[in-house]
Amino acid sequence: MRWLLRIFFGLVIVVLLAVAGLLLLPGDKIAGFAERKFQETTGRALTLKGGVKATIYPTLGVRLGQVEIANADWSKQGPMVKADGLSIGVELLPLLQGDVRIRKIELQSPAILLERAADGRANWEFSASAGTGGGAASQGAAADDASAGGIPAFTLGKGIISRGKLTYIDHASGSTQQLSDIDATLHLPDFARRGDIALSARIYGQPFQMSGDIAEFGGFLAGGVTGVRMKLKTGGTKIDFTGRAGLSPVAADGKIDADLSDMPALFAALGQTAPDLPPGLGRKAKITGKVIYTGKGSAHLRDARVTLEQNQLTGNADLFFEKRPRLNAQFTTPMLDLSGLSAGESANPANPAGAGGTSPASTGWSTAPIDVSGLSALDAEVSFVADGMQVAGAKLGKSRVLMTLKRARAVFELRELRAYDGLITGQFVVNGRGGLSVGGDMRIGGVQMQPLLRDMAGYERLIGTGDMEIKFLGVGDSMAAITRSLSGNGALKLGQGEILGLDLVGMLRNLDTSYQGKGKKTIFDSIGATFTIKDGVLRNDDLLFKAPLATATGKGEVDIGARTINYRVTPVALAKADGTGGISVPVLIKGPWSKPRFRPDLKSLVKGDIDVKTQDIKRRAEEAVNDALADQLGVTRQEGESTKDAVRRELGVTPEEDISTEDAIKRKLEEEATKGLLDLLGGKK
Repeated sequence: MRWLLRIFFGLVIVVLLAVAGLLLLPGDKIAGFAERKFQETTGRALTLKGGVKATIYPTLGVRLGQVEIANADWSKQGPMVKADGLSIGVELLPLLQGDVRIRKIELQSPAILLERAADGRANWEFSASAGTGGGAASQGAAADDASAGGIPAFTLGKGIISRGKLTYIDHASGSTQQLSDIDATLHLPDFARRGDIALSARIYGQPFQMSGDIAEFGGFLAGGVTGVRMKLKTGGTKIDFTGRAGLSPVAADGKIDADLSDMPALFAALGQTAPDLPPGLGRKAKITGKVIYTGKGSAHLRDARVTLEQNQLTGNADLFFEKRPRLNAQFTTPMLDLSGLSAGESANPANPAGAGGTSPASTGWSTAPIDVSGLSALDAEVSFVADGMQVAGAKLGKSRVLMTLKRARAVFELRELRAYDGLITGQFVVNGRGGLSVGGDMRIGGVQMQPLLRDMAGYERLIGTGDMEIKFLGVGDSMAAITRSLSGNGALKLGQGEILGLDLVGMLRNLDTSYQGKGKKTIFDSIGATFTIKDGVLRNDDLLFKAPLATATGKGEVDIGARTINYRVTPVALAKADGTGGISVPVLIKGPWSKPRFRPDLKSLVKGDIDVKTQDIKRRAEEAVNDALADQLGVTRQEGESTKDAVRRELGVTPEEDISTEDAIKRKLEEEATKGLLDLLGGKK
């Protein structure tokens, strides 16, 4: 970029020579002289279309009309510089002594074009003739020489660029960037010392301001590294840098203090739309630390302190400007609040459901589109270590998470999540390739259910330790679409625990699902279940509840997308040791999550009662028939013996023979009749 500065200062020098030696010559001769000297110095043609006028009052100097500087011979974009006018004022006595002291220089409405060819050539690189100071030998000039890269030392009371425009074209990438409405000033009392700069402009239509100072201006122009202080402001965003920097190559090393309170303005200045981030994840940010920018195309942040609204992180980050930007970072925090990721949060506080969405707390999941376009901005590998974490109402302990982002697919590897005295491991995936999908494969072990359910669902009647495994996948551009497309499977197991506010045995005795009773709790030994998920509906068929005085089985569906439940639980209380008998009252749980209805399954209850009565009637009828036969046969029952067994004993029917009493009597009568007939005939059997 110092070659660009050589253009202007070379122009200044040749014109000032014209002032010093040719004040009495006609303007066209002065212009011709200036054009020749400029081309000798830079190797580029200079055209002064408006002529050259010398001024004596109020300031000694010259005023030029339109100014054009030719572009590189390989460019087809027109002049490199084109300005409506140029005014220069100098101090006479120092000039006569060979000391250029410029009081004021003003470039009016310049249009500056910077280009880089596909093969890497740049139009601001010149081929000056030998002896002019513009060749390669001058590029390494030291700051304490009386020049900087071939530019003689000078002072400048005030340099002004007004209503300028700068266009940068990269033919290799096909990109074009532009600054418009440029107003800039430079104050340089001593060429070898501090220079003060102020600039305002628009980039992508977004206004910004920059101001600062360069400790050794001449050395900076010569490609040396020197102290720099800069302040950048756009909208409500402010960025301060204090450190050292150089131009050849472009490099910086210093302290940064950034207040990114206005993300929309910052992203607009970068030619992008600010992502619609959840609260606490970057809507506003503050960054302090040491920043290093190398000439090899990388930026590094060290000992950084990053504040994302209520979250504060410390750590290091490295950004590599490759074909696809790549970020490596490691951060730690005492508490990471990710509650803004919950489905009920919205980017617009005035509309908790999001534009066009609905509140999940009332009627369903939000239908607001989820924007994950930011996932394609770069690749990244970021690790987080937190002493605590809060996600969707759940409070977690020590957490170690590694986020890997590659081609718009983010994988959150849960290396360690301590939660409610348990451990969560696995991974969670957000895939933004060609749409949005989310999935996970997680394992939860030894979690205390009461505080977990209290924090996540406002339910605290279940006490116990739980283990869970779950795999899931959902596709869609909103929470509503994702929940309706969910698929997967899992298992749940709870050890010993209690259900507060529920007396299961009393409920069965009284046939009242609202019965609580004394003590208001049911102690259980275990609860286990497996489930599958398809099209957003969770299905379970093997729920098993075991308790000292009761057991229960359950099956049914939970519609995650519609937020409804249709489930049937069949508890059995006071059963025998072998599991038979007892009192059973099936219970139906139906309705929305927010207000499910519990009621006995009367249809099943009545059917079961009819079956019991039918069996009892049949049993009594059989006993009546057997009693009648016993009386007719004169059978006497022994103590504890049923009528049926007594008849079978009298008839000589062994217990091993599986025949009815009626068949036994028939067979016995046949035997007795046969025996009598043989006796009558004197025969034998």
